[in-house]
Amino acid sequence: MGPDPGKDTGIDMELARELHRTLIRFTGLHHKKFLRAFRAGAGGDARLKKNQERLIAFLYCEGKATPSELSKKLDMEKGGVTTLIDSLEKMGYVARVDAPGDRRKNIVLLTGQGKVHMEKVISAHQEILFHMLKKLDRRDVEELITNLKKAIAIIERL
Repeated sequence: MGPDPGKDTGIDMELARELHRTLIRFTGLHHKKFLRAFRAGAGGDARLKKNQERLIAFLYCEGKATPSELSKKLDMEKGGVTTLIDSLEKMGYVARVDAPGDRRKNIVLLTGQGKVHMEKVISAHQEILFHMLKKLDRRDVEELITNLKKAIAIIERL
């Protein structure tokens, strides 16, 4: 839980504006420096679209999810998620299984082929990062990792 809204935390609108500008800048740099490089050297199946890759990556990290959970986590309309699941199921990357105790619900999970695909993608991304990071010294990379972990921990508290 966050701080008590009735309590003076020293947070003001200027601080919110600064965070907003920083997040926009970070997102742009993340896209420019990392996501473009990852897409160019994907190491996976060139037939897959960006949202298909996102869904596979999410399932790889989380293990399984309902279509409704995928819709929320991927910030997509439920119909769009259903279309993604259908296409990935036809390609052999995901499978639907009945939810235990509720046959009206489906759970989506990666198949062996989906896991192998994601492992290839991760390996290719790590190779790309390795070459990119050669431009920095070890201390800078360690500091970046520490700061990103700290940012994640703070954001998770929101």
